[in-house]
Amino acid sequence: MTSIVLRPGTPADAVMCGPICFHAFKAINDTHHFPPAFPCGGFLVPTRNGELFRWCLAQDFRLVHQMTLMTIGLYNEPQGAYLPSVLY
Repeated sequence: MTSIVLRPGTPADAVMCGPICFHAFKAINDTHHFPPAFPCGGFLVPTRNGELFRWCLAQDFRLVHQMTLMTIGLYNEPQGAYLPSVLY
């Protein structure tokens, strides 16, 4: 069996990954007849990651929707990429 290893993302990945994420979520929205979350292509950047967020602003990305981490109980900082399941 072949294992896949994902390297950590970098700001330079945003140009290539942004459209992929946009079209993936657009396909899910279209299939389930959800309205689009954003009027144009975009991606989620945790504002808690100040370095990445400031880089995005410096590259003339704009903030479309502010989101805040909310948790109940013990919270463990993720050690890798957060890939939410869209299958349920």
